[in-house]
Amino acid sequence: MKFTNTLLTLFTFFSVLGPAFAKDEKATNTTDSSPRYLVLATSRIKTLNTELYQAVEQGYVFAFGEPASKIIVLEKRPGESHKYVVSDSLSRMIKDGSYKGYRILSGSFSSADYALGGILESLKEGEPQPEYKVTTTVSTHNLEKDIGEASAGGFRAIALTGLETQSALLEKLPGSEASATSYRLLATTKVSTLEKEIAAAAAQNFRVVAATGAGNEILVLMEKMAAGEKNRDYKVLSTTRTSTFEKEINHAAAEGYQIVRQTGAALQKGSIFMGGNYGYEQAIVMEKRPESAKVRYLLLGAKREGTIQRELNTTPAMCSIDTMFLTYQETVTLLRCAAN
Repeated sequence: MKFTNTLLTLFTFFSVLGPAFAKDEKATNTTDSSPRYLVLATSRIKTLNTELYQAVEQGYVFAFGEPASKIIVLEKRPGESHKYVVSDSLSRMIKDGSYKGYRILSGSFSSADYALGGILESLKEGEPQPEYKVTTTVSTHNLEKDIGEASAGGFRAIALTGLETQSALLEKLPGSEASATSYRLLATTKVSTLEKEIAAAAAQNFRVVAATGAGNEILVLMEKMAAGEKNRDYKVLSTTRTSTFEKEINHAAAEGYQIVRQTGAALQKGSIFMGGNYGYEQAIVMEKRPESAKVRYLLLGAKREGTIQRELNTTPAMCSIDTMFLTYQETVTLLRCAAN
C-alpha cells in the first residue's frame, strides 16, 4: 500500500488549517452559558491537558475525540469525578509503563503525523489494572498476524486506527491469560466488496470490533464471538455527500440497524476531473441485532471548533454522541437519538 502522495494532501491540510480548529473564545466560555458540550482544540499537548483539567473541574467528562489531531469533545455531567491525561505518544507510555494507574479509553485511540494519541482515565480504588500493547505496521497481513499473536497471550483488540501506518490497541485484564480470541482483518478499496467479506465472516460467527480509513482503503477488524452467540447482520454505508449519508444511516436504522462505534472512516478518492485533487468518501458499519431497540441518528459536519461546539449544543437532549471521526475536510459527529 502506497499512501505517501495521498497522505501528503491530508497532513498539509491539517498543518495549514489553523483557522479550522482555532480557538473560539466566545463559544468555549463556560462561565456564563455552561453549555452541555465543550470542544477543545489546540496544537500543544500540554495546553490541551491544562484545558482538559480545567473543564473537568467544571463538571465535564470525555465524550469523544481525536487526541492525535488535538481535538476533544467533552460533555457536562455534574456529580461525576474523573481524572484524564491526554497523550500523543501512547506507544512510549505503553513501552515504559507510565500508563499504570490509568486505563486507555478505546474511543480516543487515533493517529496523525506518525503519532498515536489517546486519553487515559485514572482507575478508581479497587479497579483492576489493564495491560496494553500497540501493534503498528504498513502491511495489513502483518497487522492481523500481530493481533493474533497478542491474542494468544490473553490480549483483546479494542481499537483500530490508520493513515500512513495501521495500528491496533490491545488490552489484557488480570486473569485473562488463557483466553485467546480469533481475529480477521479485512481491507479493500470497494465498500461493496467489503460488505460481502463482512457477511462471509459474520456467517462464521465473527463480529465487527472497529474500522478505520487508511488512505484509499478501509480496514475492518472482526472478532470471533463465543460459541452460542447469534450471528450478526451488517450493512456498510458510504457516500461522498454528508446529507445523503444521514438519510442512508436513518433508513438502515428504521430497519433495526445501529452504528458500530469506532467504525467511521474516510476513504480518499482521486479524480482526473478534479485537476489532480482528491475528494473523499465517508463510510460506516451498521449492525442488526434481534433485541436492538430502534433509534435515529443526527449527523453534524463542521471544520471549525466553534462551529462544532455550537452545532452540538443545539441538538436535542434526547441525543448523545455515538461516534465521531475526521474526514479529509471536516469532523463528522454522529449522535444517537431516541426514535420518535
